[in-house]
Amino acid sequence: MEGSKGKAYPQQAERGYSTLLLYLDGSDLESSYGAAGDDLEEIGKAVAQADPEGRDIHIVVEAGGASQWQYSQMEDCSYGRFCMTGAGVSEVTELEMRDMGRADTLADFINYGTQSYPAEHYGLIFWNHGAGQIEGFGKDENFGYSALSLLELKEGLELSAYQEPFDFIGMDACLMGSLEMVSVLQGKTEYFIASEELEPQDGYDYSWVESLKEPEEDGPYGKRAGLAMLESFAGCYRGEKFRTTLALVDMGSYGRFHEAFDRLVSILPAQDADSERMYQELGRLRGQIQGFGQQGAESMPEQVDVMDFLWHLLEAAFPKTFQELDMAGAQEASQESGQAGQVSGEDLQELYQELRDAYGQMIIKKSCSGYTQEPSGMNLYLPSGDNSQIRTDGRIYQALPFCEKYQAFTENYIKYLTAGGEIPWQEPLQEDGEVKAEIPPSQQDEIANAYGAVSVSQDGCTYLISADGDTVLDQSGYLKAPMEDTFWGLKGQILCLIENYTRDGETEYTAPILYKKEGSGWAKCNMRIRFSEDCPDGEVVQIEPYEISKQVYALEAGDALIPLYPLFGQEGGNGAEGIGLEKKYPQIEQDKEGVSLVQEKIAAGKEPLPAENRIYQKEYYMGAKITMEDMQAGDGDLEKIKWQAGTKLQYGFLIRDTKMELHYLGSMERSP
Repeated sequence: MEGSKGKAYPQQAERGYSTLLLYLDGSDLESSYGAAGDDLEEIGKAVAQADPEGRDIHIVVEAGGASQWQYSQMEDCSYGRFCMTGAGVSEVTELEMRDMGRADTLADFINYGTQSYPAEHYGLIFWNHGAGQIEGFGKDENFGYSALSLLELKEGLELSAYQEPFDFIGMDACLMGSLEMVSVLQGKTEYFIASEELEPQDGYDYSWVESLKEPEEDGPYGKRAGLAMLESFAGCYRGEKFRTTLALVDMGSYGRFHEAFDRLVSILPAQDADSERMYQELGRLRGQIQGFGQQGAESMPEQVDVMDFLWHLLEAAFPKTFQELDMAGAQEASQESGQAGQVSGEDLQELYQELRDAYGQMIIKKSCSGYTQEPSGMNLYLPSGDNSQIRTDGRIYQALPFCEKYQAFTENYIKYLTAGGEIPWQEPLQEDGEVKAEIPPSQQDEIANAYGAVSVSQDGCTYLISADGDTVLDQSGYLKAPMEDTFWGLKGQILCLIENYTRDGETEYTAPILYKKEGSGWAKCNMRIRFSEDCPDGEVVQIEPYEISKQVYALEAGDALIPLYPLFGQEGGNGAEGIGLEKKYPQIEQDKEGVSLVQEKIAAGKEPLPAENRIYQKEYYMGAKITMEDMQAGDGDLEKIKWQAGTKLQYGFLIRDTKMELHYLGSMERSP
């Protein structure tokens, strides 16, 4: 590249009305599934419909990141550029292999697209996997799954010669709809379109490209394109069971929101006893906060819905004042001072109302489906103590160009989450069909959630089969849970349901599984299951890969799955054990995707298997294969399954403390 702003490119077409730059990091979505090619076909049809003569709209594509291409124009090319118009697809210009996770690669593409195909309006779409604030965008298969961090993405925009704001920037990727991303893009675009949630593999429906033609009525170009994206997105997934959300952000309104957000964070307790109480209370409320991108059935999501989180943050910081307020504004605010910071009820009411109004102005519109509680539009990073990389992630987060006061809050919160100290939990007892454990008052303050845990010991290991929140802490300080012997499952196989969210009559569980769609390999996933007053027998909401990716599945005929049961690793002292900790189980052979070859033995019906061959990645015990054959006949319906006699069930408690770490309280055996 040449000069401070890179290589200059000659103009290749007359100035048009619209140029859309598509930064297409194909990765496994193209090499394994052909998803990039499918979207390019959609784009080709849409642009032909909108501009059949090919003069007003140019779709400029930078295609790389995939180990192989299924798209016909790229079959003999690993990395290239081409232009799509209503008149067809140009010849691909093959380039040397480039890392799509580098800022200079992005900058050079922006130079090429804007200089070669000048236009009145420009849009930029990022296409690939997304992982949010810490891991960023993209997974280039050819460069060790290289990704663009948020800082690198910002750098790429700043390195390019084109320094006018784009009319719009869209992220066709998971979890990239965040306040931090909005902050990174300040001054770089007028409108921003992204999802705070995981996206299905199909991502955007690109029929919205038709909106790029010159309109009959005036109005902001970027806003019109964004609204068309939301409309086509909603239409594409209408009737599907899995969850989708997409939001359109007015970047010009972010300043007002940031000012209100900064004021809110400023009134939070300082680093003292009041802040300690706030962190504890936030831990207890964590299971009620809407989160996204959970990476394991036993983990807490670290991306949370903005407005839902801020509501609960105020509740944690000012519990007394908060309880006296009607935050919706229907009742008169209390004048009584809160605890920390002496914030009056009236001030808190006014501040929250300003925050909500500013947020509503910034989020122009959102498209949501499949939720009982509709997300607000953007997510925000909130660290969790069960993340072993929390300190490293925290350092990455501190470097982002975002609200310094919120970054200070997360830094102090991480200090709380990582503070040492063991809790001497008591061993459980059995009484009148219940398992119970004494919890002294000092330990009660450390409990965020408690679940009745049922485990099994066989084949030389102990594994969890259920973690349910049907527990009671009585006045005498005993934590109690019923000793169940019937559990939820599919087609006669028990699923390990781990409760992770409960609110407003709805409880959500995740069950770890190995999952396989017809024609694809096995993948470790979470099965998300929901129970509510309207659905007391539960329903499978969707299936999400452990590794955050642009893939969310609905359970369908032909799918296969193997239940996974978390192993308990032994730890010394106080009757407590760790969950998901490595034991010295043999590491069995794995295929190139990191999935145990023993699954094929299970699939072939070669049972029983030696104990060591049922251990998956030293973390899970594998159940038997389940195949979805006829959904109409109820194959996908949950059922209650009674534990069969022969192996004793073990009863105890799974406790998540206010730092989000899990503790297993020892076991009482009982024959079913």
